[in-house]
Parts: sequence; C-alpha cells; structure tokens
Amino acid sequence: MPAQESERFYMNFLAELCKRYSPELVKDGKFGAMMEVCIQNNGPVTLEIESPTKSISNNDTMNIKKKEVSD
Repeated sequence: MPAQESERFYMNFLAELCKRYSPELVKDGKFGAMMEVCIQNNGPVTLEIESPTKSISNNDTMNIKKKEVSD
C-alpha cells in the first residue's frame, strides 16, 4: 500500500477507534516514524508473515509451479 494511502487508512482507523472507544484513551504517534520495538509473545505459536517486495502475476506463479513440478 502506498504511503499516502497507508496514512489515510491509519487516520480513518484512529477516527473509528475514537468513535467506538474512549477518545481520551486512544493514543498515536507520528505516522511513518522510524521506531524500534521489542515484543514478548505469550502463546503456543508465533507466525512471521513476510510479503515480497514486488508482487508477481498469476501467469508467473503458474510458470513457477509448472517448473517445480517438472524438476
């Protein structure tokens, strides 16, 4: 999602939170700011999801699958 679209999405999300929750309890930072976070997971599994930097078309996906099958 492009940065301008992302920021608009984020701002709409915050506005919706403020409507449905206590606005004084909704906090945000500077959109797009570089930050370092540390998390501690407390559950049976952690899934890390990464997306490619460039999406590929369905035709390219089919070609990759065909190549894998023929190898």
